[in-house]
Amino acid sequence: MWPSSHFGLPLISYSSHIRCSSLDFQSFGPQPMENFYSQTLIASGNVKQKSQISKQKGVEVSSFANVKSESKGENEKKDRRKMIIDINTKMFTVVELINLYGEVNQQLIEQGQMRLGRKFIEATENLIEIKKHLLQLQITFNGKQIDLDRFRNVWNYYSKELLDDDQQEKALQQKLPTISDNETNMMILESIADIVSVFSMNMSATERKRCSCMCRVQSLFGFMEQNMMLLSKNFDGKHFMINGYKGAKIDCMFFPCTSETHQSISIDNPGGEYINKPTFIICNPNALIYQQMVNSPNSYWLTFFLKRGINVMCWNYRKYGLSKSTICTGINPYNSKLDAEKVMDFLLNKMKVRGQIGVYGRSIGGIASTHLANKFPEQVKSLIVDRTFNELDVLSQRRVSGGCTSAVFKMISYSWQALNDYNFANAPCYKILTCDPQDDVVDNYCSLATGVAQKLCQNNYKDNKWKLFFQCLCAIYDMEDHLYNKLNDQEKSSLRFRIVSQMDETVSSVRQSTRNMSINDIEEENHTNDDNLQESLLKHNDDDLERQNFDRTGDKVESIMSPNENLQEKISITYIQKRLYTTKSFHDIHYNMHLIVLMLSDFTAGTVSLRDCLNNTKERSIEEFQIFLQVLEVYGVGYEDDIIQEKIIDRSQITHSQQAVFQLQEILQCYQRCSSALIKKDSKSYGGNKILKQHLINFLQFQIDCINDLVAIQNKIQYYQKYQTDYDILKQGHLVYMKCGHRGKPSRLEEKRISRLLRKSGFIPMLEEVYKEDKQKVTVRIQKSPSQLTQLQYINHSQDSQERKINSLKEKRSNLEDLNLKIDDLNRNNTQNDITGINEDENAMSFDKSQKDISIGGVGANGYKVGMNMNLIGISPGNGLANHHMNFINRIQREGSGEHGFSEKSRDGQTSSYQLSDEDRGSGNINNQTKDQNYRDMLAISSSDEGTNGIINNLAKFD
Repeated sequence: MWPSSHFGLPLISYSSHIRCSSLDFQSFGPQPMENFYSQTLIASGNVKQKSQISKQKGVEVSSFANVKSESKGENEKKDRRKMIIDINTKMFTVVELINLYGEVNQQLIEQGQMRLGRKFIEATENLIEIKKHLLQLQITFNGKQIDLDRFRNVWNYYSKELLDDDQQEKALQQKLPTISDNETNMMILESIADIVSVFSMNMSATERKRCSCMCRVQSLFGFMEQNMMLLSKNFDGKHFMINGYKGAKIDCMFFPCTSETHQSISIDNPGGEYINKPTFIICNPNALIYQQMVNSPNSYWLTFFLKRGINVMCWNYRKYGLSKSTICTGINPYNSKLDAEKVMDFLLNKMKVRGQIGVYGRSIGGIASTHLANKFPEQVKSLIVDRTFNELDVLSQRRVSGGCTSAVFKMISYSWQALNDYNFANAPCYKILTCDPQDDVVDNYCSLATGVAQKLCQNNYKDNKWKLFFQCLCAIYDMEDHLYNKLNDQEKSSLRFRIVSQMDETVSSVRQSTRNMSINDIEEENHTNDDNLQESLLKHNDDDLERQNFDRTGDKVESIMSPNENLQEKISITYIQKRLYTTKSFHDIHYNMHLIVLMLSDFTAGTVSLRDCLNNTKERSIEEFQIFLQVLEVYGVGYEDDIIQEKIIDRSQITHSQQAVFQLQEILQCYQRCSSALIKKDSKSYGGNKILKQHLINFLQFQIDCINDLVAIQNKIQYYQKYQTDYDILKQGHLVYMKCGHRGKPSRLEEKRISRLLRKSGFIPMLEEVYKEDKQKVTVRIQKSPSQLTQLQYINHSQDSQERKINSLKEKRSNLEDLNLKIDDLNRNNTQNDITGINEDENAMSFDKSQKDISIGGVGANGYKVGMNMNLIGISPGNGLANHHMNFINRIQREGSGEHGFSEKSRDGQTSSYQLSDEDRGSGNINNQTKDQNYRDMLAISSSDEGTNGIINNLAKFD
């Protein structure tokens, strides 16, 4: 239902308000649009507030005049500019909506396939009449008329059809026109006011609540048939009805990504450019039909695929939308899978699509999508499973707690099984899995990511050792929380200051050391730390502890350094808690525990946070901790860094398993330092209780052993996945961390991550391939004039003017709900002229700078991060970036049509050869065969060169 308030825009509202006030138009003279806006009902909404102020102060002044009088200098300009943008935005919106719904509703009336009410027909006529009057409403600029189509009347001035893509954003800041004060314009405004009044009455009538059969009215906006017409108009969608399983009829709509219109798409004679394009099948979430994709966020994924050159096939489950089913065959997971197979069969055998096939499923759509990927391994090349669950019965148990939940679910659903984890793990295609840990529908512990981790995990985390490890971690959180509550305000402030002053130095040193070491050095570092800890323990234990626990057959402290089995028996968590809670000298112990808690709380495996497992504000579960360990083994850590701008470069240099080792090393060293610090403390720090000291050291050492085991598991995984990159087809899929909830649309960085993975999979071409393809389409033609025979004209023969116009309109597709929003990237259209060359920033001139330093501090004069631009095309900054670049570019232009290898001759006459590997052709990385200065010369590409400017501009346009 489209609310009538959307039509309360400046021009229409002002006309109605003027009519009610019986003002004399002729006394006003020419009326600028801002005058209309300032006197509308929108601006006059502060009448009550104005009257109250007048009564209090005894002064009768206009609130709008007060605001305007208080604005001085720049503030007045900003307010006026904001008002102009507001007026233009709303006028563009109202013109777009009137044009869209007027045409669609008129087509529905002319078709006569459905029964339409009188109110609907009257409202449609009102929209058409408003359009006619706006076409007749003449405008001027500075008292003069401009003899151009767009500047003749209000309708053309605010019609997006007469604007190019690069002009739409500038049009929001354009100068407001002036409506002449002639008699014709005044009569038009009067007519518009009358039409708006009738339209508002029709809208109010259709918004009544349906309380009985006698009060049935038809909606003017938002019903299914109307939405289908909107999809056909905006996206050229072609509607089909497919024969489903056991007599069902499946409602489908195919959206081409090319210039074909829906009239040209036919299964009787399939043909067109769309046949060879990749296609994604979208499996809807629960309670969503594709007819609802006319607004945001429902239309997000439709536009996501279309603007990347991917066809889209949408379909509704049986008894959803126009899909039908027999009484005996209702909707269930099994029928949904079979219906999805029918859609796949129709796409391949009826529409004759020959491009790559991908499947997307969100929420309950993950059932059908994972099934298709596993059932058709030869056809499905890419799978995106978005915020879905592992199994239905597990989801029900997490949503409704109780002992009978599982039994009731099985009884009601006849033991439904989705088998999402099985189908996803066994699908051989390239897989992308998204998950939001704060999802309000699919709990994090029953998501598909956790289900796949449980299925692919090879270690048993149900042993007593891991149960005791979980109890120790819970005890640390409990003891730290209890001791923290015993501190006064001054002690808490002192603790925070101590943590801030020392934590940064400690963590930075640990991270620097771990990142500089290789993977093969990690185990050696662990042994070195263990040996140092043994020496420290033997040196600092008091005499009583040595007499009680010293093994006379060796030279080690038995209670501390014995194997895990013996060490588990010597840990008494209850004793530690009981003694520690009663001790008065606990500040040093609490400080070390506080450090450990901070490190543990910052550790996240996949999308499962260790802090959530150990949080004492909810009931803890050993099953959740076991899921955490399984996700850690299968997916590693660092997925949140994939969608953080400042950490993208660091994350791309190591795998998630390697980052898991680094973070485990940080936690391990924190434990070891805290353990050493506690050993050095005398018995006074423990209230004179030496046994408490012994138990605490055993307590920490056992956790150190468990963390070492986790490091060993990750090292074993890295041995088999040493060269894992985003190109690889992983059995567990590529996980994407999301923060948009269950129903929201991904953020810009989340979208870029998914788009990057799609390009890495080869489903859509890499940026270099797109640039090469566009370059091949350009041909050279000599002009006819004899004086211009030496000049070259570049013409693109792939499209004629009509096709380019259609593509331009398709690229401008936007959601109806987003028409009144500003364009996200204000400077996108100016990127080609504003982007800085990679050799023009002094921060990029140092070859010794790391990518991290450049990405953080290397900002060019125009605001673009130079390091990030270079990282996108896969090269690093080097010294002498301004040298020999013209020779290199000319060499590429001469040999660009040959093989991928090329050579360059330096100043001293030496020739260096360069060869692009298969992986480098896709990612943009340049494989240098030599290590001399010519490598840096090769990378010296200036943005002023014509060829390179095209590359950089193409990169700037894509995500």
